[in-house]
Amino acid sequence: MSGDSYFAKTMSATVEISDGITTIEDGNITANSITTNTFNTNTFQASTLTDGYATIQNGNITGVNTLSCNEFITSSFSTPYISVDTLTSTTINNQYYNLLDTTANLIAQIYNQGSTFVSTIYTSAMSNGWKFYYNPTSTTCMTLDISGNLKTNSLQPLTTSSTFNILTNQITGAITNIGSSLSTIIFLGTIKANTISPNGTGVTVNTFTFGANNATNSNNQTNVNLFIDNIAPVNIGGSGGVNLAKQGSYYVEVGSQNYSPFNAYIDFHTINVPNDYDCRIIASGGNSVATGGGTMDILTATTNLTSGTNITITAPIITLSTPKLNINTNQFRFIPWTTLVGLPSSTLSNVMNFPTGANCPTPSSTATLKYRYSVIGNTLYVNYYYYSGATAGTNGNGVYQYLIPSVVTINTNDIIFTSTTSAYGTVVGNTTMKQVGSSNGIGKVYITNSSLNVYGFMLSIEMSNVVSLGVQGSSYYPYGYTNLFYQFDAMIPIV
Repeated sequence: MSGDSYFAKTMSATVEISDGITTIEDGNITANSITTNTFNTNTFQASTLTDGYATIQNGNITGVNTLSCNEFITSSFSTPYISVDTLTSTTINNQYYNLLDTTANLIAQIYNQGSTFVSTIYTSAMSNGWKFYYNPTSTTCMTLDISGNLKTNSLQPLTTSSTFNILTNQITGAITNIGSSLSTIIFLGTIKANTISPNGTGVTVNTFTFGANNATNSNNQTNVNLFIDNIAPVNIGGSGGVNLAKQGSYYVEVGSQNYSPFNAYIDFHTINVPNDYDCRIIASGGNSVATGGGTMDILTATTNLTSGTNITITAPIITLSTPKLNINTNQFRFIPWTTLVGLPSSTLSNVMNFPTGANCPTPSSTATLKYRYSVIGNTLYVNYYYYSGATAGTNGNGVYQYLIPSVVTINTNDIIFTSTTSAYGTVVGNTTMKQVGSSNGIGKVYITNSSLNVYGFMLSIEMSNVVSLGVQGSSYYPYGYTNLFYQFDAMIPIV
């Protein structure tokens, strides 16, 4: 059948239809151009399909600037631009998708592995790496360069309340670099680290640089405050020594000028027991009038001062609150002049060993009596003074032996003792005896040992007018006269 037109509501035939240009034969349509609003077919096959721009030949599409469809399925595809909703593998699982550039160099590989989609993007021929764009403004939001460096303005966690891990799989010895030598890194939260080690000369915090074994301050003309708000102890150093102000003629200050008066002290501990201190140096009592107005105390059981040359102490007053002072192995003691006996309220029995009882002389009621002693080093000094005034005392009966103050022990190895009444032992002092306007005498002071093994002083008159010579007692310069003046001084070795 041929003609210009044929219309049929239903047509079923095995004949060929042709208008000389388009032919339908055995279900196949042969035509240069098919134009229709709707073209439906279950299967469309063509060895070559072209519209003068795009060509489909042997399953390959070439000459296409834009391929746009809802679903595109192919085993092999090459194009400079893809715009699709779905890119599907024909094998579903374990399928690699290779992305090639125009010279067939592999620039990326995407791998679909079961239910997990793993993508590996790498380059072998790209010079600038990857750039990720924010499409509405066409601005670069992230860059991955050819060295694997990810460049972006911010890294944020998906969940703000959970832990955010960075480089947690680094192995021992690996180095993680953050920032450059010219950059400033700001940490707004709390930094927790097991170790902070310097990279190069040290770690710089503000003006401080912390090196491997030192900390320095670049602004070294300003004060440095450490732990100034601490009310608990601050421990510095371990089993090694701690050097303070080691360089030059510098100094160490303890205490503060910004608080109310208080004691500033240094405590030393030398044993593993919880003592408050073993030795302490404490300062107190400063004032606002002048520098150096405080008091320094050293609290310790034993204090040793060792010098290779001299020790110089300069002060208007030096006070030693101790009865004994050792120089080398020798004990040096000092006791200032101290009154042993004085009138009133004392009798001569308070200054004499004998005579005793009723035989002991008595002073006059108007007498002035003072018996004093002092200790300097290994020597005991005594001074006896008596003036009767216008009334008389009593003579007693026997020779007089004056007691030695018992504050020390006599060195008996260096003294020759006499008997009770003899005067030929070691001379330890001098005496003056007067009855004013009547007689004068001078003599020596000896130490005697009585039959009771009691050591004491005896006074021997060696020169006198009016009164005979002899040992003072009830017969020579006694106490039963008026206007009597007796005095003696002695010094004896002690241990």
